[in-house]
Amino acid sequence: MKKLIIALLLLILTGCSQEKPTDVQVVSTFYPLDQIVKSLSDSLTSSNLVGEKEIHGFQPSVKDVMMMESADLIFIVDKNLENFTQDLSNLNIVELNSNIDLIKTSDEHEDQDEHDEHDEHDHGGTDPHTWMSPKQLMTFTSLVKDQLINKYPDLKSEIENNYNEFITELSNINDRYLDLKDSCELKTTLISHDFIAYIAKDYDLKFQNIHGLNPHDKLSIKNFVDLNNSVQKNKIESIIYAEGELDKNVETLAQTNNLDLVPIYSMERSVNNLNLLQLLDENLESLKTAFKCQ
Repeated sequence: MKKLIIALLLLILTGCSQEKPTDVQVVSTFYPLDQIVKSLSDSLTSSNLVGEKEIHGFQPSVKDVMMMESADLIFIVDKNLENFTQDLSNLNIVELNSNIDLIKTSDEHEDQDEHDEHDEHDHGGTDPHTWMSPKQLMTFTSLVKDQLINKYPDLKSEIENNYNEFITELSNINDRYLDLKDSCELKTTLISHDFIAYIAKDYDLKFQNIHGLNPHDKLSIKNFVDLNNSVQKNKIESIIYAEGELDKNVETLAQTNNLDLVPIYSMERSVNNLNLLQLLDENLESLKTAFKCQ
């Protein structure tokens, strides 16, 4: 049905005009991908599809659909995250997570009713939040570079020069994340919900989740007691949470145990005019605070 509706809209709109609906050459579904594309080429006309919105639960407008249909390239993270792209007729879609060894998920906190209410967090059995890790962003950047050069060979020199500069900065940040394990006093900390599993995997850090992938999960009394016991056992002093998504259960747990609340940017959108590299640095500082690193 969705495909039929989009097809009809396209037929109506394209029937009114023979002109290309937009001049956008490259569409990135959200902020980190858009930052990579813009860092690699100043010559291309590119667009961040969701703008200042978040990708979870996003649904494109008719104008958005027309822009994607006419684009030379569309960069997405994961077809289960940006599931609206599965209805497009444009075949020039590059799914970056298809080149990543994804973490399989099992959300023990989420019952069926809660799942139905917050189905924007259903990601097809895998965790799509790869962009939170500098290591995975380095892989993204390499893949985007190759796709851009393949599509725009005349820009090869520009793209490669910009790539070398950008990947060097990313690599330096990645090295600083790698140093975390050996410079921190605490071995584990609490996290509001499971949104930085790739940081845990790539940098050998341990997080105990309050919620699963869905920050709105219900929290049982047993879960709450277990978390309180973990705080005492592991001498945890803070809870990491996704900036802008502070849950009441998280606040209660923090108040009960006198824990600091430490924000991590989800990097789904620009915050405080910080660019992607600056957001990664800010998140690194938050991790240092939570794990009591030197």
